Amino acid sequence: MLIKILFRDNTLRRADVIPQFYGIQFPRWILGFEMIQTEDSVDGMTWYRRNNIFFGLIPAGSYILRKIVDKNGQKTPAFHDMLAKVQETCIVVTKSN
Repeated sequence: MLIKILFRDNTLRRADVIPQFYGIQFPRWILGFEMIQTEDSVDGMTWYRRNNIFFGLIPAGSYILRKIVDKNGQKTPAFHDMLAKVQETCIVVTKSN
């Protein structure tokens, strides 16, 4: 599966999240995923994710997405907030170079 992020304008604050399975892109009327940078977000740290199906008529969940590691692999303040909110069995997945 491949996820394509298509920003709606040059502000880079709203984007469509487009899933592709084996090169086939799902039409937005079947699966609609979007991400909107929150008003209080600094440098793209916090995004609201909304999912809809069937012409956007049926909500399929939403959540807040926070950047917890920066592009250099350094933990952001949100990382420690996340650890304080999750159970002790939390698994953190990272990519090593």
